[in-house]
Amino acid sequence: MNLQTSLNILQNRQWNLVNSGPSCNIYHSDNQHLITPLKSVGRIPSGTIDSMFRSVYNAREIGCPTISKNAKPLPVLTIILEKQASQFWGRIERKNLLAITTGNTPEIVAKKLSSQLREFTNYLGSHSSEEFMLSGDFTFNYLYDMTRVRELFQQFRISSLAEQANISPDTLSQFMTSKQHPSYQQAQQIEELIQQFGREMINFSLL
Repeated sequence: MNLQTSLNILQNRQWNLVNSGPSCNIYHSDNQHLITPLKSVGRIPSGTIDSMFRSVYNAREIGCPTISKNAKPLPVLTIILEKQASQFWGRIERKNLLAITTGNTPEIVAKKLSSQLREFTNYLGSHSSEEFMLSGDFTFNYLYDMTRVRELFQQFRISSLAEQANISPDTLSQFMTSKQHPSYQQAQQIEELIQQFGREMINFSLL
C-alpha cells in the first residue's frame, strides 16, 4: 500500500488534514495527530502501515506529545526504522502522535523527522496553549522494526505454504511426515515456492 492510499483510508475514518507545510502534512482526529511526508515513492512497509492504522484506534503510552513551555526539552528521540527496498522508513511514536517519513539513510530520516516535529511545534503554537518543545540538540536512539522478519518466517508455516502452493494443509502436513508423497506437479510447486522464499531471504535487508 502506498502513502496516498493509506491516507485516503484514514480520511474516510474522520482523519482531517489540518496543516500542510514545507516538509509535511499534519492530520488530526479527536486527540491524536499524524505527521506524514508531503509525498513518498513506492510501497510503505508493513510495520509502518500497522503503526498508522493502530494510531486510529489506540494511542500508545510511550510519552506525552505536549509538554509545558517551561519544561526541559526531550534529551532523547527514539526513531523506529524499517527498510523497504533501498529506502528507510522512520517513525516516532508517542502518545497521541505519530510522525513518519522516508529517506536513503537513517541520518536523512532523522533530519526529516526533526523538521516535521519543528513544523508540528509551530502549528501547535498557534492552536494550543501548550507546545511540544524541541531542542536543536537531539540524541537519537535508533530501533528497528521486525515486522518483515516475522512475515518472512510466517511463510514457512504449513498453512501458509499450503495456501501458496494450492495444496490443502492436511495434505501438505502428510507430505512432511511421509504419510503421503507428492506428485511431480505438487513437488514442483513446493520446490518453486521454497526457492522463491530463499531468494527473498537472500535479498532481505534490515540495516
